[in-house]
Amino acid sequence: MSIPSVLITGGTGFVGSAIVRAILEKHPQCRITILDMTIDKAMCQQRGIDHPNVDFLEANILDVESLRDAFNTNKPTAVVHTAGFVPPLEERYHRRLEKEALRINADGTRNVLDAAIAVGVRAFVYTSTCCVVIDDYTQSYANIDERWPTVERGKASIYGESKAVAEIAVLQANGTVNEEMKITLLTSSIRPAVIYGEGDHQLVPSIVSCIIDKSESPFRVGDGMNMWDTVYVGNVADAHVLALENLLSDTPTAAGEAFFIQNNEPTSFREFCLQVWKSYNGHIPPYVVPIPAGLAWALGLLMETLTYFSRTPATLSRGSVNDATAVRYASGEKARRVLGFMPRVGMEEGIERSCREYRARREREGRHPRSNTEVLVGKLRDYLG
Repeated sequence: MSIPSVLITGGTGFVGSAIVRAILEKHPQCRITILDMTIDKAMCQQRGIDHPNVDFLEANILDVESLRDAFNTNKPTAVVHTAGFVPPLEERYHRRLEKEALRINADGTRNVLDAAIAVGVRAFVYTSTCCVVIDDYTQSYANIDERWPTVERGKASIYGESKAVAEIAVLQANGTVNEEMKITLLTSSIRPAVIYGEGDHQLVPSIVSCIIDKSESPFRVGDGMNMWDTVYVGNVADAHVLALENLLSDTPTAAGEAFFIQNNEPTSFREFCLQVWKSYNGHIPPYVVPIPAGLAWALGLLMETLTYFSRTPATLSRGSVNDATAVRYASGEKARRVLGFMPRVGMEEGIERSCREYRARREREGRHPRSNTEVLVGKLRDYLG
């Protein structure tokens, strides 16, 4: 199944650029248009998406007029919508940016949908997230599947809630007909687990900071056995390509459907961190300091109370403790059965690729990786003044 042309919102980003590379690999004749707020050509070259078959357009998904102009100029066969708002980690457990999240993730997605329908787009794949289901911190999610309901407003993170609103709009748009062109839009939603890989600015960097900047690796919250899902970014990109191919085929079985996408290797949060530290610079915590989940939760509540009046986010919070101790993994059966998805890159190899790229990035920025001894010596110097 060929993909004649596709427009990718947020195509210069972490996930978007991986999708561009995956399409170029499998469908080298496809004409790709990347739509993003700003286009940094140096970054595009670095991420391997500055290609003869790729065009670039600057537009904001909240600017309806410029968005429609971009779609009218290109009239793509398919759309992959990855552009969105991911709160910084320090804001994940707060609601200060709720309006911003809803404005970009929900309203922006509706704008992209409207523009796609207006020009007769045939296939629309939305980059959703597992958080549309699992960000209700009051529950455990062991081996869940797509039958589980999405989170309710006010009961989860602003990220999960806003992405859920957007996903519902995308799936409800499935089957919408452009009456003038007699073209029916088919939609699908991809729900990646926590993503890592080349270009990651959140997961691996935050875990690495525990050994490079903070010497926090010995501390373990809870029993460290809670299972969760992760996924390598290249596998996420493969899933998007499979969804596009399915929607454009004669038997679009993915139409109107959502799919959990992960490496299908659930592991404990602690074990994942240990693998990252070992891969990054050979770090192995010399000892373990267990912190009971209840004590950590109480400390998180105390930190939230202390920072309430300053309106500054607390590093330790009830949300961060719940995140670190939660059980969250899903079945990959539906994605395998409907899309034919199987992860090409395993977790261990994906971690190594991610750490290798992050080490190189830090070196380019003048932040050279330090050995365990250097970290301890630095802490001693700080202590001694």
